[in-house]
Amino acid sequence: MPDPNSTAATTAVAQPLGHIDTNAIYPTAELKALGLGPWAIRKARAKGLRVAKVGRRCFVSGAELSRFINQQAQQQSAPSEVVDA
Repeated sequence: MPDPNSTAATTAVAQPLGHIDTNAIYPTAELKALGLGPWAIRKARAKGLRVAKVGRRCFVSGAELSRFINQQAQQQSAPSEVVDA
């Protein structure tokens, strides 16, 4: 049984994201809890998601993630122009 008073490092398990906290910083690996895999994250970056790289790790702020998702939702719900041929 592990000692609860031990100072040894423990491994944190990422919990599913119930909501996006705009004051939080998320490692891109944690975005999997939102259902975003590596390909989706690459596509999001190509479409404008700003990611901060620190060493070999990448992070996204909750505010940036929320901004990006709202922007994508607006673009998808915007009526497209119909051009008569």
